[in-house]
Amino acid sequence: MTPGNLFTKWGVSGIIRVKCDSCNYISSKQKLYRELSGDEKRGGRKLASILTSGSHPITVDKLCTDADGRMAEGFGDEMKSKQGVTTEHYLDTVHLNRAVAKAISRARITPQLVTEHPCKSKEHRQAINRLADSIAWRAEREVRAANQKFGNRKDLAAQSITAAIPALIKCYEDKHNLCRKYSLVCDGEKCVHEYIPKFARGAYRFSPSDTEVLAVILRKRMGKEATRKTRYSLTTQKAESVNHAFAKTNPKHSMTCSRNGVNRDHSAIHMVNNAIGDSILIKAKACNVPLAPNSPALSTLHHMNRRQSYFRIRASSSREIQQSTCSSTTKQISLV
Repeated sequence: MTPGNLFTKWGVSGIIRVKCDSCNYISSKQKLYRELSGDEKRGGRKLASILTSGSHPITVDKLCTDADGRMAEGFGDEMKSKQGVTTEHYLDTVHLNRAVAKAISRARITPQLVTEHPCKSKEHRQAINRLADSIAWRAEREVRAANQKFGNRKDLAAQSITAAIPALIKCYEDKHNLCRKYSLVCDGEKCVHEYIPKFARGAYRFSPSDTEVLAVILRKRMGKEATRKTRYSLTTQKAESVNHAFAKTNPKHSMTCSRNGVNRDHSAIHMVNNAIGDSILIKAKACNVPLAPNSPALSTLHHMNRRQSYFRIRASSSREIQQSTCSSTTKQISLV
């Protein structure tokens, strides 16, 4: 048996991977390592088994994950076998938009810029680099506008979103004939492209090969299958925020706390449910270490609460502005 590297993820430290090459023996520690790090399908099956066990089983008919792992596959199989319920799998729109932008950047699309502005090399690179983010956000706006316009009429919404793909590409070339007919965001006169410098808006010229590559990538976000899996615009951002809190209280790489890692995780959940300053005050009071009313530490904690509240309100207001922008630009279209 040969020991492998130390496993230092999720607060578990000092686990040595042991495997015998002659008899194919795999230790329980090696199985734990595989379950936590590699096989997400097994982890999803285990999660569904925990939810369906006990005197009050929990049935899940909708599950939202990112498109990276296979956790939903194992979760759905276990839920189907235990409860007889088919779990519908939906994709996180935030991760999907990032994947689309990354795919456009990696495709090495090199459009030409036709503009009267004296374009420097730095500005040219900036306009090309921001094109991927702009197209991904425009696709998201088209999907939101179609879902809001057609409501429960899923087939019409999917048809409208798919028909807007060539219009979206031509819109960046300042050609709005298809936008007038198929787009729910561009009114056919002038469209403001987010993240794009002013001198480059409508100045892109794509080759036929670039247009074909963009259409293939956009089908991952605006195709019928992607439209079905993003029907309710679900996200996993709350789970991501909890994961960030776990990483803050129990770092993965810098150090591990195998003895009190669970306690640190409980502290992270308490910090997420309450504000950071309030969480510290509650825990200090529970330990019989209350802070003086006029102490500098107390004023600092109140300042942390106000700062955290400010950024939460700012983030929620920006999301409302984006949704209102999508709804205000919705117009009537005719589908062929």
